[in-house]
Amino acid sequence: NQILELKSENDSIYSVKISFTGAVKGCTFEGKGKLVNNQIDVDLKTVNEDLKGTMTILFKDKTAEVFTSKFDDRLELNYFCGGGASLAGDYYKK
Repeated sequence: NQILELKSENDSIYSVKISFTGAVKGCTFEGKGKLVNNQIDVDLKTVNEDLKGTMTILFKDKTAEVFTSKFDDRLELNYFCGGGASLAGDYYKK
């Protein structure tokens, strides 16, 4: 299971952490994002200067969907994972 943790640092800045349990290889991510219109945008360049995409966390009902704002950047979410996994997908509220 991948776990998404969000902590508010102020009204618009959130610390974003993604970790995993129960798997040998999974995803690990830590960065900061900005809340805009019920979604959090994380500039991946602030985490690794070789990346150029934006990771978006969109809130819907009891889920948060993680994806890149541009489809062509989607493989950048694999950078933080082992075994071909991706940060992309739906995360459910506990």
